[in-house]
Amino acid sequence: MNANNGADEWIRKGNALYAQRQYAEAIECYNKALAANPKEIDALYNKGGALLALGKYAESNECFNKIIEAKAEGFGVWNNKGLAFHGLEKYAAAIKCYEKALALNPNCADCWYNKGASLRALGKKEESDKCLNIYQRLKKLARA
Repeated sequence: MNANNGADEWIRKGNALYAQRQYAEAIECYNKALAANPKEIDALYNKGGALLALGKYAESNECFNKIIEAKAEGFGVWNNKGLAFHGLEKYAAAIKCYEKALALNPNCADCWYNKGASLRALGKKEESDKCLNIYQRLKKLARA
């Protein structure tokens, strides 16, 4: 066992399963990593992503909340938290998360797309279109 009590190895195994879309099995590995090191941010983040993929939005948000409580959040955490709220049909809360993500990284194309989708779900077509236009510009820049 390494100094991280084996957490790193469980995360690697979980990531390999995640890449194969074996999300439930990946979550088991991330849980073992968290048992070895309860403050392991990568395990929490990846577990949250796997839970998102399974449509377990409330559980996913619990992972992202723990990362935020640990003051380790970045734009990806806020974007994923927004996706979880969107899945729960809490669009206003999702938008707030995307705005926090965009404050950290205004060039996050996916954050703009997701914000636009939540705005559209609220019937705010004009605002949604603005976000989706920014998304398209950023994607075009990334391909150039």
